[in-house]
Amino acid sequence: MSHKEHFIMKKILILSLLALPALAAAEVHFYGDLKAGVEASSTQYGSHRISNNGVSDMGSYVGMRGSHPIGGSNDVLWQVEQDTPLGSKTGAKDTWRSRNQGSGETYIGFGR
Repeated sequence: MSHKEHFIMKKILILSLLALPALAAAEVHFYGDLKAGVEASSTQYGSHRISNNGVSDMGSYVGMRGSHPIGGSNDVLWQVEQDTPLGSKTGAKDTWRSRNQGSGETYIGFGR
């Protein structure tokens, strides 16, 4: 595991642990999609044939989204998605949070 991958994993763990107290009173929805497929190829180079096959990820991800009341008719909305490519390392896909007021929503975004 590279230094960068180790740092990203630590960052995800710390953010998850920091979010636990807020999740206790929040409305949380877990969702995601795990997709995999078998790929096979055969290439002819002169008299040599090269064949490859294997299981490939087809866009897998998991996520959490929720809301937390902050008083009055105001809620804080949040969402975190994580790419979960089958058979490889993980990375943040989409993260945002917003403040929902009775009259509308204001988005504050960050992510990759």
